[in-house]
Amino acid sequence: MSELLMTYVKAKFANAREACPGMSEDVYALTDYFAEVANDQLTPAGVTMVLLCIMDDLKKKRCGFGRQVEFPAHLAQRALQVRAEMPYFLQVLDAVAERGFADEVRAECREAFNWDVPKRVTTTDKISSRDNINAAVDWWSEAIQHPKMDNGTNEMSMAMMLFGGMHRRQLTADDLRTFREKLAEGIVQRMVREGHRITLDVDYGPDRTLGEAGAAIGLGQFDFPCKTTMWVSDTEVRVSAGYGAPPPDYLGGYFRSGRQLCGATRLMICPLSLSGHFYWFNGMFL
Repeated sequence: MSELLMTYVKAKFANAREACPGMSEDVYALTDYFAEVANDQLTPAGVTMVLLCIMDDLKKKRCGFGRQVEFPAHLAQRALQVRAEMPYFLQVLDAVAERGFADEVRAECREAFNWDVPKRVTTTDKISSRDNINAAVDWWSEAIQHPKMDNGTNEMSMAMMLFGGMHRRQLTADDLRTFREKLAEGIVQRMVREGHRITLDVDYGPDRTLGEAGAAIGLGQFDFPCKTTMWVSDTEVRVSAGYGAPPPDYLGGYFRSGRQLCGATRLMICPLSLSGHFYWFNGMFL
């Protein structure tokens, strides 16, 4: 039996944002670095070895690959957070590699690093509700599959990420469908009861609306991104994700004028701590 081989490694991981949208900027910084330092052809064992070397680079905050590669400032500044999120590299790998190859790397990383990250689940189902509620539900459906634990302290954030990863289970399409339906139902009920603008909050655990949707599929406290607030109204959805992240400013009067993109109400995501980037929800970068 011939050994599994991944080709065009650099181009595939450099395209991670498009191939696997919705990950954190820490994960994308990791895949960018992987694309820069890895060989263009790798076996599953080769991927695992590169990841092991990157762990050492994050610890020492320098590039040790013996090439003229400058260690990225983002990785140096957020080394502990990136290290904590490294298991989600496997979700990017699922998107850019053949299934058999990705599964072999998963098996090696499970043995070497005790990584057991669930595969991402997608669904084309849309909730029978307004675009803004669909946008909110879409965002949380992604967030529960790779929750970011940014509480403002490096050590605690890493501990929370690692603890959550040890207990996280694989979601199914049915799980995701149930979560989406329950969350949409909860949002609609609150908007009817409380008015046309509500918030969805996660401090160190989810609020009642998110918690009840999560409980329906067995999610717990560490399955939601901490220190995250979402504002949902009749006209917009905004997210402040991570400790101290401010709500995004309106840009170009788009929210005020009610302009739409691809038929959906815009959802803007705030910068994740030091990432310094804004995103539209549909994956288009500003």
